[in-house]
Amino acid sequence: MKKLALIFTTVLGIVSFTFAQNPQWANYNTSNSELPNNNVRSITIEVNGNKWIGTNNGLASFDEINWTIYNTSNSELPGNTVRSLVIDSDNIKWIGTNNGFSSINGASWTTYNTSNSELPNNYIWSIDIEENGTKWIGTYDGLSSFDGTNWVNYEVGNGDFYVIVKIDNTNAKWIGTYYGLSEFDGTNWTTYNTLNSGLPDNSVSSIAIDTNNTKWIGTYGGGLVSFDGTNWTTYNTSNSGLPGNNVYSIAIDSVGTLWIGTYGELTSFDGINWTTYNTTNSGFSFNAVRSIAIDNEYSKWIGTDIGGLVVFNENGIPYSVHENVLVANKVKVYPNPTIHQLNIELITETNISHINIIDIHGKLIKQLIVEKSQTSIDVRELPRGIYVARIHSENKIITKKFIKQ
Repeated sequence: MKKLALIFTTVLGIVSFTFAQNPQWANYNTSNSELPNNNVRSITIEVNGNKWIGTNNGLASFDEINWTIYNTSNSELPGNTVRSLVIDSDNIKWIGTNNGFSSINGASWTTYNTSNSELPNNYIWSIDIEENGTKWIGTYDGLSSFDGTNWVNYEVGNGDFYVIVKIDNTNAKWIGTYYGLSEFDGTNWTTYNTLNSGLPDNSVSSIAIDTNNTKWIGTYGGGLVSFDGTNWTTYNTSNSGLPGNNVYSIAIDSVGTLWIGTYGELTSFDGINWTTYNTTNSGFSFNAVRSIAIDNEYSKWIGTDIGGLVVFNENGIPYSVHENVLVANKVKVYPNPTIHQLNIELITETNISHINIIDIHGKLIKQLIVEKSQTSIDVRELPRGIYVARIHSENKIITKKFIKQ
């Protein structure tokens, strides 16, 4: 894809500008945002697009403008290491931590642990939810189901250490541990390991299930394997484009493409072609990819072990997620509404570095470089409507809405 050059001209002190292309990569970390920790262990996304991000130092919700941070000091979060997140059909958030299992329903918190429930261990490794609302919880030491009233604990045939659980299209539970893979159909257990199946390594690190009900299993050391119920197919560094045999995370997008996180790379696989993104060919920083979630704009939200949260969209990130936004009243925007020009004045000792004009759909319309504390922008060619001016100053971004008449 060709990049669009930015062209700036000044007429009578008014800056005019051309269209700009959205970037493909963005990064949020503790230095440029309110992300509470750079080790991002889990991500889930609400229907409305809000992101919930679990880190090694608390939980964050992010609506692409505002951050809300939850930790053991300011909320009822039971533990600051948030390893698993899932949202149910009622928009209740279920949070697995190193010290119990919690739900957030609006402003109401409920916490379950070994003291007040039959949970077998307080370190929650994974969560998945059946269509009927029953939660399946994989812990450091066993598997549990919880229907809102009753708890049932299970012994996993391959061992109860580091339990990962995923529910398939037939409601069967697939459970990965350090000792293999198990299937539970509600009555019967089937165990798979390197001795009796095509599983390439017994250390199961991640599970994803596609629309054909094929299971995609990541392992520590054996690469990636798919299982359609009959056939096992292994992908590793020797026979495919997989860049590493330690697969930490897997997500599947709406067209069936796999997104695979390894140590230092993000890789996509569409069934035929492999594409790997790393420090040499992209904006991806060298970090283990611990979690991946995909939003309805096809942006990949990528949790890393030391590099924070990375966003990637091969078609350009919708600009609402390109930068961390700190809303402030340190700027004057006038006249508002406007017809011909928009004056922007920063009420601080610093200069504006650049300004982006965004429409109500979050699309970047225009961009200009300023490098002074005030400017006037020619907006005569903009269609009538509501816009957002994002004013960048050093590491801060100020947003102001304006109306073009």
